[in-house]
Amino acid sequence: MQYTAIIKLDSLVTTYNRTLDFKQKMKGEAEIIVDEILLFERLLYPVKEIFEEL
Repeated sequence: MQYTAIIKLDSLVTTYNRTLDFKQKMKGEAEIIVDEILLFERLLYPVKEIFEEL
């Protein structure tokens, strides 16, 4: 199932503190997290994804 969301942003700054230039019809991916997890688990989540891709 695929969804479309329209989100209005004030700036395009990544989690690596890099600023992206805005371009019309930019594409990307987003993950909506609705589970309540511990801060420690949230910090380890990107590391977990890296190992799952291998």
